[in-house]
Amino acid sequence: MDAVLISVPLKKREVIKSRHSQVRMSQRGIRKDAINTVLKFGRIIRGKRGRRFFLGRKEVKQWAEKGIRLEAYVNLHVVMDVQETKILTVYRNAKTRSLGYSKTATQ
Repeated sequence: MDAVLISVPLKKREVIKSRHSQVRMSQRGIRKDAINTVLKFGRIIRGKRGRRFFLGRKEVKQWAEKGIRLEAYVNLHVVMDVQETKILTVYRNAKTRSLGYSKTATQ
């Protein structure tokens, strides 16, 4: 079964950052507010082994029409565990087709 792709803001809650994700955030210059923005406004890909949150050009354009500017966070990915309680890693990647993000988001 394919991953489910949706684009809805998450409920506000605290998530745990793994040591690995903290190291990657530091190495890649990704701030906590960027992570929170992706979790709130990005697409969600639900897979068997985890959740991937992604903020692409489509989402940036969609939210810009509603007056929310997200250009600084384009192509940012946040990978979480299945329960969506722990951030496993974070990275930027503009190549989304190979990751299964090319499908249209549903509201």
